[in-house]
Amino acid sequence: MKTWFNTVLAFVVLTSPSFAQGKLNVMTTTEDLASIAREVGGDRISVESIAKGYQDPHFVEAKPSFILKLQKADLLIVVGRELEIGWLPPLQQQSRNGKIQAGGAGYLDASLGAQIMEIPTGQVTRAMAAKSSVDDITLSFDAACALIVSVKAAARVEIIFMGIVL
Repeated sequence: MKTWFNTVLAFVVLTSPSFAQGKLNVMTTTEDLASIAREVGGDRISVESIAKGYQDPHFVEAKPSFILKLQKADLLIVVGRELEIGWLPPLQQQSRNGKIQAGGAGYLDASLGAQIMEIPTGQVTRAMAAKSSVDDITLSFDAACALIVSVKAAARVEIIFMGIVL
């Protein structure tokens, strides 16, 4: 029942007149999230990823240009599960954009609600990702997870356009 509701919600959001008011600036932390956002928003949104596909998302160099892009962002979609913990919080803070701070209307954590398949035990550090051939820490997006993220992103875009306060 909940899946049916989410599917209907996504359809309503994507076809509603308020969705077409203007382009929404969306920043994502990874290319796969940017791809999902592009599919959800089409030509109605402008999407850019901080980490490029060839970069390890655990270790992104926090550049001043990212701060400027985050200042203009209406929506920030993050992988979550502390993947970006080493570089994103300072960028968010320095952007001074209240919408994209954790808990803000323009902040979307893709990991919330996702089923985590393999959870490491013991102490986990970001350095472990560089040593492992199979990254057990990173949330990977299968079709079901991508659908969940798509619905969440579509709903969040509608919330931002309508000015609804969460």
